[in-house]
Amino acid sequence: MANLFASDDMAAGYAAHRPAVHPEVLRLAAANVPGVSTAQHTLDVGCGSGVSAKALREAVPQATTVVGLEPAESMLRSARAMGMLEQAVAGRAEALPFPDRTFGLMTAAGSLNYTDDLAAFFGEAARVLHPQGSLAVYDFSPGCIIADEPALNHWFRNEFMVRYPRAKDNAIFLDPDILVEKAAGSRLAMTWAHKFRIPLAIDYEFYVNYMMTETNVAYAIASGKATENEIRTWCRETLAPIFPAEAGPRQVLFEGYLAVFSVAGVPPVLM
Repeated sequence: MANLFASDDMAAGYAAHRPAVHPEVLRLAAANVPGVSTAQHTLDVGCGSGVSAKALREAVPQATTVVGLEPAESMLRSARAMGMLEQAVAGRAEALPFPDRTFGLMTAAGSLNYTDDLAAFFGEAARVLHPQGSLAVYDFSPGCIIADEPALNHWFRNEFMVRYPRAKDNAIFLDPDILVEKAAGSRLAMTWAHKFRIPLAIDYEFYVNYMMTETNVAYAIASGKATENEIRTWCRETLAPIFPAEAGPRQVLFEGYLAVFSVAGVPPVLM
């Protein structure tokens, strides 16, 4: 199966129609980990089309350099075209193409799930971080919860996911405990972890466009199960009762984790 993220359509969709969860997560890191808000040289690992890198710039206004690393060239083209970050570099997390002690802050938003060798990544992260730098790893599930209303969660899990299942890929499940295990042997240790539940106001049109960026959709189109227009029409028809026009934007909840690592024995005060 080809990389479902490696298409111009997916890159454009990610750039325009992903909910603004990333800046909220990084603001949590900046508020709770000493020095994050003052990092100057930063790297976003698996930056995709630049959404998470743009959020890094927003959450860390002192950053003078925001570099994005991404293996999918289509995503990098989108990031460069939209001016999402200063530098967009092709490469993989297991072999970071940067000198030692380059960055004060590294972030990885859902990208480590596709890393072949996490132990190698943590070794590389320890190498390119400043001695007092930090690595913030986070991920979140698709937004499919409206508090005290089961309709959206039912639609996502029992209709959307059944009609358009995910492709079997090499993504691995991660959480803070697993990350700590994988970091063993590197010089990095987890200094702070947090499970979050972030509410965002999302309207009907945006939610439909957001669902069209899910890899389920790309897989259904690539496998000939349905056309883009057929999927969009079905999403619009079945989501309309959950997002009635008179209700306006709904508060959709995004659940996930944030784990911050620093060099073992050194307080995470960034340089």
